[in-house]
Amino acid sequence: MYDQSIEVSVPLPQRLTASHPKLIAMKPKHTPIRTCVACRVSDAKRGLFRLVRQQDGSVLYDPKGKLAGRGAYLCARSECIAIAKKQKKLERSFKISSVPQELFEKLLSLAQSAEKDKPVLEESDEISGGRL
Repeated sequence: MYDQSIEVSVPLPQRLTASHPKLIAMKPKHTPIRTCVACRVSDAKRGLFRLVRQQDGSVLYDPKGKLAGRGAYLCARSECIAIAKKQKKLERSFKISSVPQELFEKLLSLAQSAEKDKPVLEESDEISGGRL
């Protein structure tokens, strides 16, 4: 009596078919892009220094990128910091009269330590075929 098998045709759910985009390829994670106020080069947010003008008008370095206030970004290079200081790029971005000298000194020391940490290609390290 129960020996007969019943064949049921049920379509596969859409999430299991090969045409679903998540099964083909995962999208790469979004990387926020910001622009340096000195040299106007776009880079990943983590590769730049973030400075913040708070509501009281003070300007601070924001290493975590979480402080509230108007933000501006500078490359982690001493050349960009010097340009920003000489041409008053931060004053213009923040719409203030002056930025503290101590802030520029702190940024220069951070930039110099970041430049020391970067690996430098030597003449013996030639690039061949697009690889190191």
